[in-house]
Amino acid sequence: KLLTEIFNRESNSPAPGLYLNNRVLRLLEGFLDHILKNGISAGTLPPSAKDVQNILKVESMLLENYNMDFPSIEKLARVALMSQTKLKNVFKKAFGMNMYQYYQKNRIHKAKELLDTGRYSVSEVGGMIGYQNLSNFSSAFKKEFRCLPKDFRKIG
Repeated sequence: KLLTEIFNRESNSPAPGLYLNNRVLRLLEGFLDHILKNGISAGTLPPSAKDVQNILKVESMLLENYNMDFPSIEKLARVALMSQTKLKNVFKKAFGMNMYQYYQKNRIHKAKELLDTGRYSVSEVGGMIGYQNLSNFSSAFKKEFRCLPKDFRKIG
């Protein structure tokens, strides 16, 4: 629920930074409370600092290349110096979703940022984040934010 509030926060909040900080701290509090009550099992965190560094490299690739096609799992596994299976498992444990979901969520949030600037049309933003089909972009945007990109500009 807190992650949903963080990702779907209202941009017209009187103190958006304070609101966001509050939600992140509540999320951290819940996480630490869970660890104190249940302890840390071997499968909770990635097994090594090197794995964490390699997962962050993969995350960086996914965030920086939001306007290109999703890279193959094989390519990402080579970057992470892991087998494909290990990469999938460690990434999901670290981020709570698979790599494609993470890529899509960040891509559509980048589109929201671009629309927020008011400098670009909906079709320009769709193209900028790599959608060749505007209806696919609109569907993905509506799935994430519960409104079409053209209506978001009116609401936001």
